[in-house]
Amino acid sequence: MNLCRAVPSPSALAPLLRARPSPGELLARWEALAPSARDALWAQAEPQGVQLWLAHGLLAGGLRGPRAGAAAALLARARVLHHQRGQALREALDRLRPCAALPLKGPALAARIYPEPHLRPAADLDLLVRADELERAIERLAGAGYDLLGDLAHQRYARAQLHHLQLGRPGGPLIELHFQPFVGCGLRLPAEALLERARPDERGVLRPDPVDELAYLALHAAGHQLERLIWLLDLQLYVSRPGAPTPYEALIRAQEWDAAAPVACALLGLHRLLGGPPPPVGWRARVGLWAAGRAARLEHGPGWQLAQLGAQAVLAPDAARAARFLGHHLGRIARRRLRAAAPGVTPEDWAG
Repeated sequence: MNLCRAVPSPSALAPLLRARPSPGELLARWEALAPSARDALWAQAEPQGVQLWLAHGLLAGGLRGPRAGAAAALLARARVLHHQRGQALREALDRLRPCAALPLKGPALAARIYPEPHLRPAADLDLLVRADELERAIERLAGAGYDLLGDLAHQRYARAQLHHLQLGRPGGPLIELHFQPFVGCGLRLPAEALLERARPDERGVLRPDPVDELAYLALHAAGHQLERLIWLLDLQLYVSRPGAPTPYEALIRAQEWDAAAPVACALLGLHRLLGGPPPPVGWRARVGLWAAGRAARLEHGPGWQLAQLGAQAVLAPDAARAARFLGHHLGRIARRRLRAAAPGVTPEDWAG
């Protein structure tokens, strides 16, 4: 994870998120920085997904000057985008009925745990349906103008090996239509793991069981090597709410899913970076967190992809599934490279 890259100095982003300062305290910390350090902090916040959080806090604390104008414009755009995503989400859910569709992350989560829902950026809408309703869901979304994205080879690969298909339409947000909530770290989480305990809210929109949701958010973060601070902020805000499930409850649920190591890894990262409660973890979670940090140091350089695979494999439920995970992905890397080098003599599906 970007434990080693995203927070390059002790006075940068993670300590601010960990402290959860009042707006006035945040502004005081900001003004104590040198101008170059402020610029660096602002720039770091954007790819980590927390620039809106920073802008909101600074403006609430009384920020003045050119940066205040930039922050205000950023938040104004975020409000518009959140409204548009909310409309698109409602339309998609209406189109999908009577399919049971569960929103994951995104606007629905932001409305529950953020002080202002537009403070959580979301590039797409994540919707979970049962695998046996996937084709029906695609057809219903086509009625709203959504088309499947990617070539046929990738679509076939996604159906067989991944957990979602991507759909898009002109002017609308991308939809990631999940038929499994998670695939990675040598495990596959079926849709029923979240759908069986999901219940409709006051608007009739399905909402995950809180323990399921906390475990899933941690699993998702670990599957991406905790590479963005926004995913740890999600976890921090989730467990900080009155009556929220505890990390221990999430770990018990994760054990039921055979996903204890990746969930523990994410909760350990939360504890170390943002100060969440210390979870009971085993050696795989600790090694996985270390391996993710090593992978981050190599980002987009030689060996980066292999390091990422290693960081996930160590979190697999057992050695056999770790070996299958590595074998599959190493084989895919080799096939795609051969396809790129010799497209005329290799199967089309090797491009997927």
